[in-house]
Amino acid sequence: MDDHPLIMAVASYASKPAAECDFGEVCDVRRASHGPVAAAVIQKGADGSLTMDRHHSPASGPTCEGQLLGAALVVLAAPLGIRLLASANVTQETWLAVAHVAARFWENVPRSDFHRMGTLLEARQAALVVVAANQTTPEVAQLLANATARIVTET
Repeated sequence: MDDHPLIMAVASYASKPAAECDFGEVCDVRRASHGPVAAAVIQKGADGSLTMDRHHSPASGPTCEGQLLGAALVVLAAPLGIRLLASANVTQETWLAVAHVAARFWENVPRSDFHRMGTLLEARQAALVVVAANQTTPEVAQLLANATARIVTET
């Protein structure tokens, strides 16, 4: 993963169905040839807490077991990321891989982008978090067509 572009995106939606529509586009198996993509639909509850309703991660390869998505969520919304990884019964090696990817995000994404991404997660009823390898920023941004706002960054 170190020598490949890694894209992280957060998009905000007026409704959960709008987020799920883009989730379907992001996770379309025909796009798998472009590289691994992981995504999660995040919903803001009545009490203001964030929950993950749906998620998709590659079934195999160096990013399986939710490593890409888990790393992004640990950086953006730690409780969600840890919950995702703990539910997958990940190994010590997986936790190390997640730490490596999270550090890559932390070291290469401007703090102002993290702040804006966190604000988008909280801004509306639903949000989508996407992590993609071997894709370009415009390719990922295009998949978030129904978003009211989006931030897409590359490491």
